[in-house]
Amino acid sequence: MKITYAKSGVSLIELLLAILLLVLVMLAVSAVDIASKRHLREVDIRTTLYGEISNAMDMINKNVSGAVGIYNNPATCIRYSLTTPPSCIGSSGNVQEERAVMYRRSDTTFSNLTDNNWGGFRFNDTANEIGSFDYDTSTNSWNTSFERITRPRISTVVFMRGSGDNVNSLYVLIGAKEKPDDPTHPINNPEVIVESNIIINGMPTS
Repeated sequence: MKITYAKSGVSLIELLLAILLLVLVMLAVSAVDIASKRHLREVDIRTTLYGEISNAMDMINKNVSGAVGIYNNPATCIRYSLTTPPSCIGSSGNVQEERAVMYRRSDTTFSNLTDNNWGGFRFNDTANEIGSFDYDTSTNSWNTSFERITRPRISTVVFMRGSGDNVNSLYVLIGAKEKPDDPTHPINNPEVIVESNIIINGMPTS
């Protein structure tokens, strides 16, 4: 009796098809992995930037909200840079967008605003950072030392004081990018923006 066996094995075409299928699966997995890493990188960048500028905004909010003044001698003034002396008298219409804000600190003589010290925040668009400054009325000058309240990632800063019934408010916008001088890119260089409308408690509306 003759026993015959069925031929077994894989043809060349079947092998090529299997390899092609394996390559397609690997490409799909690789694409998902790359997209996932890009998304995680974007989230990480945005989270870091948001944390940094939120801390800066909290510091600005805390200091500016406690400023003191009256309608004709406001608690804050905004300028292109910090001025000496930091007088805001007659600047009730000073509502344009600028990159520096000065605020009058409260003291024990509430009826006299001329002896109050000042503080200020200024955006340095060359160093891409925001600094906190102190003005001393005893020396009539801004202190040369300052505190950096952000890392050098700031791309945009806007200070804009309210007018009319809203003169006791200050609008602040801070934007940051990992590479602030480079174009914004949704993944590689996203821009994070935080806004705040600060109400100045020590200044009446009229």
